Amino acid sequence: MKTVLGIALALLLGTAAPAIAGDIAATDAWARATSADTRIGIAFVTLANAGTAADSLVAATTPAAGRIEFHAHVHQDGLMKMRRQDKVDLAAGQTVRFAPGGLHLMLHDLKGQLRPGQSFPLTLTFAAAGDVSVTVTVEGAGAMNRSKPMDHDHPMDPSMHDERMKDPAYRTMHEQHMTDPEHKAMHDRMHGPAK
Repeated sequence: MKTVLGIALALLLGTAAPAIAGDIAATDAWARATSADTRIGIAFVTLANAGTAADSLVAATTPAAGRIEFHAHVHQDGLMKMRRQDKVDLAAGQTVRFAPGGLHLMLHDLKGQLRPGQSFPLTLTFAAAGDVSVTVTVEGAGAMNRSKPMDHDHPMDPSMHDERMKDPAYRTMHEQHMTDPEHKAMHDRMHGPAK
């Protein structure tokens, strides 16, 4: 039954081999490349709960980083802000996609630079299903989706950030993001003092 479920989920989510534990499947795990001096990375994954009971993602670990936090971008008081989440809930039958501009995994204290084409293991821990291990593929620094170039999201490469700051629309969005203390602190850790 689990094999049939895995194949069905793979077809539904467009991937060949999902990682499965209980009723939870993890697919399409990828991260953005980082610059050599960056200690923070961002990763994404798609989670599907094929069961009849809710579950929650409560922790994540990887040998590529010291710790992982769950973050979401939320609109609050007319501003886009980043908020840490202690867990990510998955209702029965729900699919949750971590993606640029929304939910993401913050990889703190990276052990080394993330380069395009590399991969690393990621273990996701669920309250009911337990551990699901998946391989994360590293894409370009500004990728919006796997193997797609950056469209509008905040780049990780400092030189790309500097270039995009010349665009008034991007600069306005950046200044709005920088009013959020948590986003500013993350930005300063990744790029140095705010520009």
